[in-house]
Amino acid sequence: MVALFLRRLREVVDNEDSVPVDDFIRPYIELISKKTINVEQLLVLDDFSLSVLIDHFSRQVKLDETLADLAKRIMSRDLFKIVPVRSDRISEFLHHEDAYNRLYESIEKYAPGKAESYLVVDKRKFQMLGDAERGYSYLINDNREAIALKDHPFFREMYKEGAEIVRLFTLKEAVDEVAAVIGK
Repeated sequence: MVALFLRRLREVVDNEDSVPVDDFIRPYIELISKKTINVEQLLVLDDFSLSVLIDHFSRQVKLDETLADLAKRIMSRDLFKIVPVRSDRISEFLHHEDAYNRLYESIEKYAPGKAESYLVVDKRKFQMLGDAERGYSYLINDNREAIALKDHPFFREMYKEGAEIVRLFTLKEAVDEVAAVIGK
């Protein structure tokens, strides 16, 4: 969600002539504006200053409703929830031309701002029993020889080239409707 907040902040900064901020968090605005900052400014950037930045924009509803709402949700730990639909079903759904528009339509009635800012599509590569030799697990056979787990007859069928896991996260209020749009 912090990434969504920062992405939305970049959109706001790009569309506004000036964004009112304290000097303490100005380096974030400079970076988001693709400007160079000096070493002293860089050293100020830490988790505390990030929380100050988020808190600052949680009170800037007039500047941007979406940005303020995302910030409030982060500060109150009202984080997005996972949509309980199987990864393969989500992946199949997302390949439809109108998939994102349908998702945004189901979210927008719950989102006080831009629906696009209230959906996270998390795609991860997963590989069971990987190829990196330094990460192998071994079994010792009856002859006291070490056999890589991926080469053992019992586990060989679990070895796969890899799969993509796709998960969706959104507002807790929209989870059921998003799941219904995708279909279980």
